Amino acid sequence: MRLAGIWYRSIKEEHDIKCRRHKRFKVTTDSDHNKRGYPNLLKQQFGVNRPNCVWVSDITYVWTDEGWLYAAGVKDLYTKELVGYAMGKRMTADLVCKALNKAIKDKRPSQELIVHSDIGGQYCSNKYRKIISRHGFKGSMSAKGNCFDNAPIENFWGVLKNELVYHHNYKTRFEAINSIMKYIEFYYNEERLAKHCFAATQGESYARVEREFKRVWGLDRQDNCGLIITVRLRNQNLPSLNVRI
Repeated sequence: MRLAGIWYRSIKEEHDIKCRRHKRFKVTTDSDHNKRGYPNLLKQQFGVNRPNCVWVSDITYVWTDEGWLYAAGVKDLYTKELVGYAMGKRMTADLVCKALNKAIKDKRPSQELIVHSDIGGQYCSNKYRKIISRHGFKGSMSAKGNCFDNAPIENFWGVLKNELVYHHNYKTRFEAINSIMKYIEFYYNEERLAKHCFAATQGESYARVEREFKRVWGLDRQDNCGLIITVRLRNQNLPSLNVRI
């Protein structure tokens, strides 16, 4: 058995294989309170058509040798970007307020914005609710005990832990904060989302070119003949577009 273990570790090191580590569990949602919340405006309808239309927020936890580190995040449902975040050693209303204020400062959303969260005490606090009210946003909250109502931000935490946290043994909270900040700013919000934005831009470019092509050539009639014309776009990063006429 010992030889098998040595062989297994050598294979992992040779091919740089990293295995997911299961960490200890920590409850972050305290829904056992009498504070007033918001109705669930999303009802698991996560499709939006523009940035700064719906933000979802939540708290997660990371273990370090100094104890728990808590992270509050705010995610844009359209761009998938983490628009705001804050980290600290206590799971307080101040933590979620800092994350939301960072997002507001950086993105300057309109009053049409919906800000969704779970029904935890931090999000039901007077301090957090005052931020929502002061900016004219619409507050929204998950049903009690239903994590699927806040699935997009829960998914982000899962990605963060699988791709980063589970592969580190953080000695200090500062080390964890620095590591997570670099992941968010220089990987997730840049490289990872570039793929998403390119795909969206590519789809929008196709639709726009196809509409303009048909308009110029008078091909937007109902009595088209079913032929397909190949249009080469100037952007060499995009494949050719097939237009049915």
